[in-house]
Amino acid sequence: MTQARAGTAAVLVWLLSAAAPAAAADVALLRSTDAATWRPAIDALRRVADTHTVIDYDLKGDQAEANRVVETLKGRNVILVALGPLAAQTAHEKAPELPLVFSMVQDPAKAGLAGVANAAGVAFTIPVKNQLAAFRMVNPRARRIGVVYNAENVGKLVQEAQKAAPIVRLVVGDSVDRRGNVTCLAVTNGARIIALGHTTN
Repeated sequence: MTQARAGTAAVLVWLLSAAAPAAAADVALLRSTDAATWRPAIDALRRVADTHTVIDYDLKGDQAEANRVVETLKGRNVILVALGPLAAQTAHEKAPELPLVFSMVQDPAKAGLAGVANAAGVAFTIPVKNQLAAFRMVNPRARRIGVVYNAENVGKLVQEAQKAAPIVRLVVGDSVDRRGNVTCLAVTNGARIIALGHTTN
């Protein structure tokens, strides 16, 4: 298990124990999708939540399925553990009276989960500076990074990258010089990252 996934599992377990009422409640594990990378956190949660009955729901990335599942849980002695934004937002919106523990949510504030009564969780973020430093290690000759993105979805993230880039001797711009040498193309958090090779400007 990676350090990030181990940390997520540990925090989920701690939050779950803090949220549990005196009588052991069932735990409804709501997975936005069936992501294999979440399995270590789920396994760790099952191991330590042995006084609870854990019921696993795969929402299949479908809003209608998420609504249906959450509706069936209303009024029950249950703690909702939501993995991913679909599960977390639906749980909060459709059953705000139930205790909610969330994880793997990129931006809890944007999802309406920050400062919410009866809810706690872990943001799924890697600091932009760390991402740029890792990119620098993979491609040490890169000097400029162009980003094609949706400002509404990841505009804040790109601004953070532009501020952090000089620390690792990079320039992050929102336009790509088509004359440059494209050395890498990846998609992350809804943004296309295009690394350019040596440039004179």
